[in-house]
Amino acid sequence: MKALWIKISREFLLPAISLQRANAVCSVEVWIGVLRNLDVETRWALYGEWKDSLYKRHAEMRVVAVEMDREVKGVLRRLSSKNVSQMARTIAKLAYSNPCIVFPNIVRQVESYENMAATMIDSFRFILHMGFDVLSYILLEAFADNSKQRVKNDGTNASLWLQSEFLSLILI
Repeated sequence: MKALWIKISREFLLPAISLQRANAVCSVEVWIGVLRNLDVETRWALYGEWKDSLYKRHAEMRVVAVEMDREVKGVLRRLSSKNVSQMARTIAKLAYSNPCIVFPNIVRQVESYENMAATMIDSFRFILHMGFDVLSYILLEAFADNSKQRVKNDGTNASLWLQSEFLSLILI
């Protein structure tokens, strides 16, 4: 029975969530009804497949991925400590349907601009359970990326992205 729900999630539920715009109800229902009941390894395997191959498998999903990536980058360019309350809802709405596109962009933003960490954390007020689960997966994936420099050029201090309060506060 578990294998059937994994296949249904992979083939139908996750692509359906991605094709809907800002539908928190669908995201919550899929989380409560299916994903929450799976073990962490299985959920994260589904998220990895969602992120890496589902968007490439179907033409509609490729279009959604490009549009969502463009929209997320636009929101992140406008985000500042002064307009967090306005942008927090926008980020959450984008993450309801496409967390595997939104959160890698957010993590890259924090890696590039460590002063954005507190602002990003403030914007997570409206993120739902599935969003935080996907964010955990994306953060661990970022930690596991061997191409990123873990120490500064001096060779003794940790890189700023690794020191970021964003990462420590999210993981608490």
